[in-house]
Amino acid sequence: MVGRQVKTARSLARFDRLTGLLQRAAFEDDMATALLAARRRRQPLGLAFLDIDHFKSINDRGGHPAGDRVLRSFADTLRRVTRDADRIGRWGGEAFVVLTPDADAAGTRIAMQRLQAAIAATAIEAPPLP
Repeated sequence: MVGRQVKTARSLARFDRLTGLLQRAAFEDDMATALLAARRRRQPLGLAFLDIDHFKSINDRGGHPAGDRVLRSFADTLRRVTRDADRIGRWGGEAFVVLTPDADAAGTRIAMQRLQAAIAATAIEAPPLP
C-alpha cells in the first residue's frame, strides 16, 4: 500500500494531471541530464518553446472545459508527432516545450514544422474565435 502511494506521489510530482506531459520541474531535470549527455558526446540538442494562440479567448468563450479539451488535444498531437527520444513538457498554462536530442537547429526546425502541420490538421472542438 505504501509503495503504491509513493509511486503515485512521484508520478503526480513528475507529470501534469491534465495533459499527462512532464511538469516544468521534471522537464528541467530531464533537460539538464540531456544537456550533459549531449556535451559529453558532442552531439546537438534542440529546444523549442510552443504556445497556443488565442488560448485566453478559448477559455473566455467556452470556459475551462473547452480550454482543457484544447490542451489535452494539443498534448496528444505533441506525443503523436514527436520521436520517442524527444522530451515534451508543459511549461505552464498554454506553453509547452520540446527537447530534441541529436537534432541541430535545422533538424529541430523541421520537426517543429511537422508538428505545426499536424496541429493545423487536428480538429479540436472549441468555441469559435471572434
